[in-house]
Amino acid sequence: MKDITVIFVTWNRRQELLTTVGAFLHFVQYDHSKLHLHIADDNSPQPYIFDVIREFPNYHWTYSVTNRLGWGANVNLAISEAKTDYIYLNEDDYVAQSPINLKDGVRVLENVSNIGCIRYNHLIGHLGMQLRVEETMDAFGIVHYLRILKKESTFPYVYSNRPHLQHRRFWETYGKYPEGRKLGSTEEIYMSIVKGSIGPDVAILYNGTIDYLHIGKTNQLSTNDIGE
Repeated sequence: MKDITVIFVTWNRRQELLTTVGAFLHFVQYDHSKLHLHIADDNSPQPYIFDVIREFPNYHWTYSVTNRLGWGANVNLAISEAKTDYIYLNEDDYVAQSPINLKDGVRVLENVSNIGCIRYNHLIGHLGMQLRVEETMDAFGIVHYLRILKKESTFPYVYSNRPHLQHRRFWETYGKYPEGRKLGSTEEIYMSIVKGSIGPDVAILYNGTIDYLHIGKTNQLSTNDIGE
């Protein structure tokens, strides 16, 4: 079983992050000893990194801090410091409500080299997305997945910043996330890069995405939304 770095992206949401981490650890379907938990904080005004670590002491924790440089720089630093090929990304206000099947996600990414990312949340509303059912086989049997067809899909959101598992080849192929941009712009630019470039595809597991409860007050388009 492969090691996974689980990056929790946060800024100024202590209680939300505690709730999000607790839900992830409750619902994740993976050997917990293979999970490397990482807090990516964009310099919260009241630091709480060690509060979270103390709340969940039986795990391997690391952290990184950027100085109010925005989502892109915060996540780029965390991924660059990760020691694993597999990275699960979860913002601090997306709380899992059902099992997170990382086992099959890793199986797909391990066996299908031209897929680089597994989305776990929010396909509803992404109209124009075209999917193709595929399968791969390993020592554990067959796993089915749905490949998102980039060229055929008319909706731009092939990729999304919402909870997902990616292989390092995904980030290395498409490059770092845009820095110095607001939250929405960061995601929109990156999704356009993914959709318009040659590189590993995005997929979802055959049983679909899972429910996450979106909690907390959004910082998007507020004075706290750093960048242009």
